[in-house]
Amino acid sequence: MNKKKRLPEHPNIIKLIDYGEVKIQNKLFFCIVMELCEMNLQAMLSQEMLTERRIIEIFKQILDGLEVLHAEQISHRDLKLENIMIKRGTCKICDFGSASNNIIDLNLLSQIELNQIEEQFCKITTITYRPPEMIDVYKQQIIDAKVDIWQLGCILYNLCFRKSPFQDINKLSIAQAEFEIPQSQLSKKTLLLIQKMLQQDPKKRPNLKELKLFLYSRQIDDYDSFQ
Repeated sequence: MNKKKRLPEHPNIIKLIDYGEVKIQNKLFFCIVMELCEMNLQAMLSQEMLTERRIIEIFKQILDGLEVLHAEQISHRDLKLENIMIKRGTCKICDFGSASNNIIDLNLLSQIELNQIEEQFCKITTITYRPPEMIDVYKQQIIDAKVDIWQLGCILYNLCFRKSPFQDINKLSIAQAEFEIPQSQLSKKTLLLIQKMLQQDPKKRPNLKELKLFLYSRQIDDYDSFQ
């Protein structure tokens, strides 16, 4: 809760109204009151056919909200369509239950600790959005903000093709970052953006600054040509 409390207010981050403890039938519950939104991105996708221009507008809003998190050295680690709320056309990142400012070097963990953290990752992340370094902890890579970049890639793929890049939930495919790009009328730039984010090696994934530079660059396809 402290993670959410200390975040500055931002149009693309869900607003915390209040929180507190409530006792019901001798059981103590922690309650959070957030601003009211109409739906999440998953619901929106099921109701609308999004143009490429609208997809990129949505993606830019998610980037702007995430930039605030990363500036605070916080990784969300559970970015997915269901955790992006929509209010009057504005995207708002929500659900900070998995968020962390810890960088985990899996290379420093024992076998027992690796087993334990693998179980933890299964509990706090959604498998179709879980990056290779969390799927195969025995590669002993670093868990940091690049987890969010992978999940951004999954979100963009979902928005573009209306399905997950790892629809079949094949752990081996995720661990090896094996996915197909369907035939489409999407621009070369959008397809390249997806490929950049869904790199198996987290070190090869762009950071947020690099993503935004690429996104706003006019060197590869001009987004003004979006349909």
